[in-house]
Amino acid sequence: MARYSRMVALVKIETTYGTDSVPSGTNAVLMNSVDLIPQEADQVERSMVLPWLGNRPVTLVSQRARLQCAINLGGGGAAGNVPGFGPLLRACGLSQTLTASTRVDFAPVSVAEDAVTCYIYPDGKLHALLGTRGTFGLDIQGGQMPRATFDLTGLYVAPTAVALPSAGTNGYNTAIPVNQANTPTCTLDGQAVILRSFTYTHGNSMQVRDLPGARAIRIASRAPSATITIEDPDALTPNFFSAIGTNVAFNLVHGTTAGNIVEVTLGQARVLNPRYSDDDNVRMLTFDLRPEPTTAGNDEFNLRIR
Repeated sequence: MARYSRMVALVKIETTYGTDSVPSGTNAVLMNSVDLIPQEADQVERSMVLPWLGNRPVTLVSQRARLQCAINLGGGGAAGNVPGFGPLLRACGLSQTLTASTRVDFAPVSVAEDAVTCYIYPDGKLHALLGTRGTFGLDIQGGQMPRATFDLTGLYVAPTAVALPSAGTNGYNTAIPVNQANTPTCTLDGQAVILRSFTYTHGNSMQVRDLPGARAIRIASRAPSATITIEDPDALTPNFFSAIGTNVAFNLVHGTTAGNIVEVTLGQARVLNPRYSDDDNVRMLTFDLRPEPTTAGNDEFNLRIR
């Protein structure tokens, strides 16, 4: 009997798009939820005139597989180490810039996005996804573990019967919950705020291209968005209502020990749609944030691991 909870996930950057990079146990990604759709495809119907009713035969095209998963956000074990989930971020249209023994920065790119090979081993099987790309989001809630969620699409490969491989836990530090002790910095427009929640959606639009001479998963466009909920200041100090419709910076630092610090920055984000809510009889203020690049481009978001 195969057990759903017995699963291994391996992810490795591809040198040549769509060519199996053969991930091994050193490429393990520690996921805390996995939703694998083994096969998706478009259906092309053979429209035939026949003397009876009913469905006409269909042919499957643009076959692909889809992986939706989440990971806990944490450091890479030491300052400057690439975290184990780094390849997933690169597969979502982020560059990786390493400053030795100091930090790793992930920022948007608009051309030549990386792709990964994913090996997903549900107990007794191997599902390989080639040329995998996708989009991601962040979910940072007070009192919870910070998470990144991924929605990935890869080229379909027929599954094979394989035993679970050995998998390491390199490139990971222990995730810690979001609270006052662990999350020392959260600022909006340069002002410290009491954070209830922050969510970010990178907003990649994915496209499956299956044409003569080209079979690929492409990132067609990007439209990031974010939402922040904070305790509403007792008075209009700071006056966030004066920022409505303007661009402001957002910065959040989670973690206090080198090697396990995560920093999220929106260089400039337009503040929109203020609204009140109740949280244990505390008045909360929620804003939508619309990250926008500067004239330099590709700088509306940065995730730093240090």
